[in-house]
Amino acid sequence: MGGPDVEYSGIFARLPEGLLITEGMNTIRWANDEVAEITGWTAEELQGMRLDQLISRDELAAIARARGVDPWALRRYHCLVRTRSGERREVSVSVGQAGELGAQAPTVFLLRDIRRQREMERRLVEQLGEKQEMAAFGHVASLVAHDLRNLSNTLSLTIRNFRGHLNDPGFRQDAVRALEDVAGKMKYLIEKLSGVPPRITLHRQPTTLGELVHAALDLLARASRAAEVEATEVRGLEPILHVEVDIAEMQRVLFNLLLNAYEAIETRGQVSVIGQRDPPERQIRLVIEDTGPGIPQDYLDRSLFRPFRTTKPRGLGLGLYHAKVIIEAHGGSIQVTNRGDGDGTRVTITLPESQGGVQVLPGSPRE
Repeated sequence: MGGPDVEYSGIFARLPEGLLITEGMNTIRWANDEVAEITGWTAEELQGMRLDQLISRDELAAIARARGVDPWALRRYHCLVRTRSGERREVSVSVGQAGELGAQAPTVFLLRDIRRQREMERRLVEQLGEKQEMAAFGHVASLVAHDLRNLSNTLSLTIRNFRGHLNDPGFRQDAVRALEDVAGKMKYLIEKLSGVPPRITLHRQPTTLGELVHAALDLLARASRAAEVEATEVRGLEPILHVEVDIAEMQRVLFNLLLNAYEAIETRGQVSVIGQRDPPERQIRLVIEDTGPGIPQDYLDRSLFRPFRTTKPRGLGLGLYHAKVIIEAHGGSIQVTNRGDGDGTRVTITLPESQGGVQVLPGSPRE
C-alpha cells in the first residue's frame, strides 16, 4: 500500500492537521508535513516506521477499544505522541478506516497538537478581551457624550441669559454656581472617560430620596427649566426615605428622567414626583409622571432601554439606557409605562432602603 494519489498528495501534505496513513494499525505508509512538525521526524523518516514508536501500545490498545463502538471512525481521542527528542506531546486523534474493515486495511489518523490549539485559544481569548474592552470604552464614551450634550445646553442657556440679566446680582450668583457645577461635572466625565477599560464603580453614601430629588430639580431650575420646576408637584418626600447611593450618578439619572418629562409636556402639561416607602419589601420607590403624549407602544415593546434608540428628533437614545445601568448597579430597578388613566408616561424607580445610613438589602435580617 502507498500514500495518497499523486494529484491529492500536495493537498494532504499542507493540511493544518497531521495526517498519517498506516497499514492496519501497524506500519506508517505516509505522513504529511504537519505530522513531521509535531513529531520532529521528517515525512520520509516516518514512512516504514512502526506506529507504536509514536504512540505506545497501551494507547493504541485503548484507541482500538474505543473504536469498538464504531470500527469505521473515532473522533477526538486524546493521547500522547513520542517525538524524536523523546518528549511526550499531547495530541487529539481522529481515526478512520480507509478501506474494507480488516487487520491490514488502510487506517487514517488525523493528529492535532493540543498545545498549539491551546495557544490559539489563548490568543483568541486575548483578542476577545481586547474587543470587549473597546466595546466597554465605546459604551462609556457614548454615555459621556450624552451627558456632555446636556451640560452644553446648560452652558448655552446660562450664557444666553447673561445678556439680559448681567446687572442682576442674584442672577450672577446663581449663574456662577451653575457654571461651577457644570465645570465639576465635566471634569468628572473626562476623568471617567480616561479610565480604560471603564467599569461602573459606585461610591455609595447615605442620603435621602428628598435630597436627591431636590438637588436634581435645583440643577434643572438653573438650566432654564425654572418654570417647569416651579409647577412640578412633589409629594411623599416629607418622611425621611433613606437610601445609600452614588450621589453624583443618581443625581444624573434623576436629572435626565425629569428633563425627559419636561420635554414631553412642552410647558403645557404637568409633571409629578412621588416618593413612597414599601416596608415589606424594604424598598424606596420614586415615581415620575408626566401628562405628555406618552410613548408609542411599539417603542415600549421593542426599543425601550436599548442604546441609540430614541423618539426624540435630536436625541441620542442613551438617557434611559444609562438610567437602567446605574439603577440596576445599585440593586434597584426601573420600569417605564404609559399611564393607565390617560396620556402621559410613568417612570417607577425602586432602590433598596437603608435605615439610618445602613443599607438594608432584600433578604437581609433586620437588626
